[in-house]
Amino acid sequence: MPSPSHQDRPRLRLEFVRPFHAQAIQKIVGHRKLAEFTRLPHPYPGDGAITFVRESLEGRIRGHEYVFAIMEHEMLRGVCGVQDIEKTLLRGDLGYWVDPAHWGRGIATESARAVCRFAFHTLGLTLITGSHASLNTASGRVMQKIGFRLKESKEDERLGEILCYELCAGELVHPQEPVEMHPAAARQKL
Repeated sequence: MPSPSHQDRPRLRLEFVRPFHAQAIQKIVGHRKLAEFTRLPHPYPGDGAITFVRESLEGRIRGHEYVFAIMEHEMLRGVCGVQDIEKTLLRGDLGYWVDPAHWGRGIATESARAVCRFAFHTLGLTLITGSHASLNTASGRVMQKIGFRLKESKEDERLGEILCYELCAGELVHPQEPVEMHPAAARQKL
C-alpha cells in the first residue's frame, strides 16, 4: 500500500509538551496580545516556559492534566490541553492559546476539538468546561464551533467578564476532524 502523500496527512499534529518545546513556547508567550486575552502574565518570566513544561509533565504523571504542543510543519503554533481533571467526577477544563502570528487559521478550533475527543474517548471524561474573557470573542467562537454551550458569566479582577462554557460527552461537533495525535496519547488512561 502506498504511503500517504503530504496532502493526505492532517496539517496539525498534537504531541505532549516536553522540554524540547520550552524555547519556542517562551518566545511565543512573551507576546503582549496573549496576555491581554489570557491569564498569561506579561512580561512572561524568563524561566516561565521551562517551569510550565515541568509542571505539565508532572500533571500528566499524576493524571491531572494532558497538555499538547500544537505542531504544524514541525513548528510550534500553540498549546492546547485538558487540565484540572477531577477523576471521580470525570471532568476537566479545556485551555489553549495560539501564536498571534497564526490567529484566524482554524488552529485553535482543530486542536481544541482533537483534545476534547482525546478527553472523552481516551480519558473517559464526561464533561469539559472552558472559559474566556468576554472581549476575546474569537476564543468564544472556537468553543461554540465545537459544541460548547454558554453556562454562566463571572467577573475576573484582571480580565473583566469571563464567559464559562461546558461540553458533555456526545455533544462534540465534527468529532472526526483530522488532527494527528502523537501515538503516546492513544495509550493514556486516567
